[in-house]
Amino acid sequence: MPTKNESPEPSEERKEAATVHADAGKKAHAHSLRSLGVAATGVIGLFFVFVLGDLLARSGIGWMRDISPNVFWFGIVFLVFYLIAYISHSEFTRHIGGQLASQAALAVFVWFMYTQAALQASVLLNRVYGVDVAAFPGSSQVLTFVQMFLASRPLIYLMILWSLLHFVRYAFGKARATRISMFSSLIMLSGATIGVMALVFIHERLSEPLLLKKTYLIAKELDFNPRVNCGRFDLQGVGVFLGPEQQRVMIDAVPSTASWTESIYATEASLRSVDVPTSFPIYRCSERDEALPTPAPIPTPTS
Repeated sequence: MPTKNESPEPSEERKEAATVHADAGKKAHAHSLRSLGVAATGVIGLFFVFVLGDLLARSGIGWMRDISPNVFWFGIVFLVFYLIAYISHSEFTRHIGGQLASQAALAVFVWFMYTQAALQASVLLNRVYGVDVAAFPGSSQVLTFVQMFLASRPLIYLMILWSLLHFVRYAFGKARATRISMFSSLIMLSGATIGVMALVFIHERLSEPLLLKKTYLIAKELDFNPRVNCGRFDLQGVGVFLGPEQQRVMIDAVPSTASWTESIYATEASLRSVDVPTSFPIYRCSERDEALPTPAPIPTPTS
């Protein structure tokens, strides 16, 4: 029997309750950290792609323009990780079969988007240049990611809608708000913000007329050579060699004036003076000067 100065030992029920409470606190703390990490990943990706990349691409300082492609791709990576984490940590996963099922569905959706985006990138390049997309390996990859961004609009709309519904339920629901629901709402709110910014960027910078001009500029920067040697003759302008034997060259008399990242971020006003040519001359080249003393033009394709 405990004396007056001794406190009674806690019962097993109290010990168990204390353990459960401590475990719940640890889980809530871990969930809070994950939520903050997910939101921070999205904010970093948003800042890199939509703000910092744009500023660096338009900078008048050479080294800043040189690192703008790296900033752009880092931002894309952060946004992809954010999208995966957003799906994994949101309540949306419980409605489509859990975390594993949601990630599998997302992987299938991303694969489908990539295949369709690659097809649309090929269509764009063919509309502008009228030749096989194999001649444009660099711009084809960049335009594929741009088309993936455009193809993700249904997912962006869904993310915004789900985020707003979750936030409204948290803010005005009758159920008692918990720390976990508060940090989950932080992820949801970041999803809505990033989704709205993405839609604004698509509407302002990636409309179809602008996209054709950007395709023209991106391909000219990434795949055209600034100096083309056709036999012993130097052709004026920039050119890209065609076919497996590389004996034909397509020439654009206007040299490249902007980096590909600057072209992606370009606004309608900055591209107003850019005209996409309706055709490009193609020359057949030969190392035997006696066979072709001058470059022989081939009938130009139409766009």
